[in-house]
Amino acid sequence: MKTITNKLNLHPLAQRFLQASQKLYSRGQSNRSITQLIQPPQPVILARDHSAEIETDLIDGIWSTLGTAVHEFLETHAAGDDVVTEERLFTDELGWTISGAIDAQFTDEQGRVALIDYKVTSVWTVIYNSSGKSEWINQMHGYRWLYNRCKGVDVDKLSILAILRDWKKRDAQTRGSDYPDSPIQLIDIPLWTLDDMNKYVKTRILTHQEAEYANLVGEPLPECNDAERWLRSAKYAVKKPANKRAMRVLDSEEDAEEYIKGLGVKGKGLVVEKRESEPTRCRDYCEGSNWCVQYQSELEAQDG
Repeated sequence: MKTITNKLNLHPLAQRFLQASQKLYSRGQSNRSITQLIQPPQPVILARDHSAEIETDLIDGIWSTLGTAVHEFLETHAAGDDVVTEERLFTDELGWTISGAIDAQFTDEQGRVALIDYKVTSVWTVIYNSSGKSEWINQMHGYRWLYNRCKGVDVDKLSILAILRDWKKRDAQTRGSDYPDSPIQLIDIPLWTLDDMNKYVKTRILTHQEAEYANLVGEPLPECNDAERWLRSAKYAVKKPANKRAMRVLDSEEDAEEYIKGLGVKGKGLVVEKRESEPTRCRDYCEGSNWCVQYQSELEAQDG
């Protein structure tokens, strides 16, 4: 079990509900859950093998706790004759048991089945991913595969029910058509072919199995790629030398220089500052990063 700290000395009531949410998740008796399967194997294995050494602070779980609370409320109040909530399914594939808890299975009057997953997220996540984040798309097709295997029928629709924690009514009125019109958005996930879905899940299982074998025999774990590490390209900030805040952030140095030229005399004295990309997942969201050779080697290279 990981060690949970309270560095901000939160009130005992806050401590209790934050600690409770840390204990709720279980994948049951399975080798991988769908949520784990769509992740790169390196962080999954490192977090498991070093679970007793991991230290996390209560406040780091505030947003996941909010998501857990929403899930529990919806599980209780969304259930009905046409909806099955939070059913955990299990199936075997390639020698492993795979599990997944589907937030909601909705069956309409025509017998069509829709799988729905609840996400508590930000406005900008939805704006930049109008057809769903890649992780959401992969996760929902994992659930579709699981449902297909366990129920013997295919799914007609996949959707994310997104609850936007930072939505503002005024921004919806003033920011334009890209801004969500409501703090609750239903995002439909494009359906893959059954063949593509089956190939994807089998490939993910084999990838994790190969990584487990490498870990067992003492070989290096497969490194995460840039997309898995949430590594974005470097950006170029146009700013006054004395200011920390940029006037404009652009994708290339050439675009930044052109922007300054376009300002004419107003651009005099402005500078272009390169902002290196950081692997956001490694830095902020990977519990195994302290033991990750890939990430720690990069940190040492930067310090050197």
